[in-house]
Amino acid sequence: MTMPTVSVIVPHLYRERERNLLTIVDALLSGTTRPLEIIVWCNESLTKELGGVLWDTVRLVESSWNVGCQARFLAALVARGDYVLFQDNDVCVRSRTVENMLSQASPGKAVSLDGYHVPPLGYTERRRFFGWNQTSPVRVNLTLGRMEMVERKTLLRVLRDFPFDASTVMDDMAFSAACKKNDVPIFVVPALDRDFVFVNLPDGGVGLSKGMPPSYVERRDRTFRELGL
Repeated sequence: MTMPTVSVIVPHLYRERERNLLTIVDALLSGTTRPLEIIVWCNESLTKELGGVLWDTVRLVESSWNVGCQARFLAALVARGDYVLFQDNDVCVRSRTVENMLSQASPGKAVSLDGYHVPPLGYTERRRFFGWNQTSPVRVNLTLGRMEMVERKTLLRVLRDFPFDASTVMDDMAFSAACKKNDVPIFVVPALDRDFVFVNLPDGGVGLSKGMPPSYVERRDRTFRELGL
């Protein structure tokens, strides 16, 4: 039986995190399930030295303008794998992370290692789930995009309802809403072995949610309600 192939997409959104890219790529290439391809979408040009190193091992897209958080979904439109794995540029897989996620993925659903269940009361009442805390899949209504996998055909169907617009800044919510609209359930799946999880890398002191100020939480709550999540 032929194993499904995986395209990994890493949106590179902050120059301060550039140093993470080599660590991320090395970990992906040395794992038990080697990706068919790694696509790194850069909203800002890489330093010449790093770009030269990565050019030989990844599909490097250096955008002529900053497309913000939509980068990962634009990259997904040219992915070739049976499944697409999204990961942020401040996290890194371990040796069997991709293998574990692929073993629990299937057409018609999205699997994640980090998500929220947000009740009707609103975003402030959210409950967070991590793969390393779960013994069985748990359904959530918001996947955060830090480490998630979707069958490519399912993903392309979902992206028909993703708002590719400059005003879209909370891609995780917009994507989760598009999944809901297309009846694609989201599950946080178990990652109980040390080699199944992902690890955090330096965030460079940047990020939209840095510090989680009240204004950000309020904006998240408003967006959650507007999207009908």
